[in-house]
Amino acid sequence: MTNKFKKKHTHWIILSLFIGSIFLQCRTNELVPTPNPLLAITFNDISVIATSRDSSAHVLTIKVPYLTNLKQLKPTLTLTDGATVVPRSGDVQDFSKTVFYTVTEQNGAKTVYQINVKLEKQPVPQLTALSTDTLEAGESVRLTGHHFGTFGLDIRVVLTSPTNQTTVLTTTLVDSTHAQAQLPFTVSPGRYSMQVWVRDVQSTDAIFLQVRYPSPQLKELDQHHLRAGDTLGVTGLYIQPATYQYTMLVSNESQHRQLDAIRTTTTGFSAKLDSDLPAGRYRIQLLNRSENKLSRDTSFSVQVYDRSKPFIMGITTPKASYTPGETIFLKTANFDTVIARFYQLQLTGYSRSYTVNGIYDSTKQILTLALPSTGQKGGYKMAARLLDATGQLVYSFDTDLQLVFP
Repeated sequence: MTNKFKKKHTHWIILSLFIGSIFLQCRTNELVPTPNPLLAITFNDISVIATSRDSSAHVLTIKVPYLTNLKQLKPTLTLTDGATVVPRSGDVQDFSKTVFYTVTEQNGAKTVYQINVKLEKQPVPQLTALSTDTLEAGESVRLTGHHFGTFGLDIRVVLTSPTNQTTVLTTTLVDSTHAQAQLPFTVSPGRYSMQVWVRDVQSTDAIFLQVRYPSPQLKELDQHHLRAGDTLGVTGLYIQPATYQYTMLVSNESQHRQLDAIRTTTTGFSAKLDSDLPAGRYRIQLLNRSENKLSRDTSFSVQVYDRSKPFIMGITTPKASYTPGETIFLKTANFDTVIARFYQLQLTGYSRSYTVNGIYDSTKQILTLALPSTGQKGGYKMAARLLDATGQLVYSFDTDLQLVFP
């Protein structure tokens, strides 16, 4: 039994040595990777600010400039000789999330890399200069600085008054170093500090801006056809007769008159035209004499008529609307200064016009007019034409009178 036991034990030792030799051979043939087969990673047209590597975990964290589009990055991977990588180097990848690369070396060893790309922290915007340090409310100013961003809705320009009241300006981003800001007309005169915000980051330095009271803005004339010596009323913005002195400028190619205010309201004033002002069309502008500021809009004008010539002063009983066929009575002036036989009134609407003959009573200086019975709905401007017995035009003028057929 002893020999049998020794023989059986010998067989187990031989088998164990055989299995052990096979295991050692397998260990000898195991693929051992290079410590860092991924040597470097770069991006087309994007500068890498910093790279940190955790070699033990095969993790690379790369920092790129702020506002880089991480979803469309094209990386270039530098590998050891003979190594390949999946996904391929040069393929566009979305690095807004972690991207994994598998590097296979020449000997077949594989290493999986975890690549994280992070944006640089948003830089603080810097405001370095303004196109002007003094301007009127309603005007615009150009800003120069750094780190204004690339998206127009991200930028805000804020004015702060000495009492810490803030006004956000309408701003247009020109590029990352320039912007255009528009001051609202409602900004009060005074000295303001200006700062730039990009998203939630505020510029550390402020630039001071002096806001002046705006030039007057003419919005409405109470008459457009009047006689020399009549009174003309104006209303508009930035007209404060209680604080500033104003003059009405009445001018054309040959005449330049300055008329002082004779009556004032909270938003305007009235001035009397010179009685010797020649007939003609005149441009109306307003001058703030206290600030020496002239209204810029030159589109407002009036037609001035000779005061000694015929004119219609108004309707004796004005109403909001008139019925077709109704009779109205017009107050006149100086109709007797011309020899006329026919008194025609032109009613001009948007799509229809009428010519109506009036009857003039020289004793009452009243012109009686029967409105057209077929008058169509709408508003009509009124103009007068005085004709002699032969039908020749003697005198004509327009009026501000309007008739409305309901």
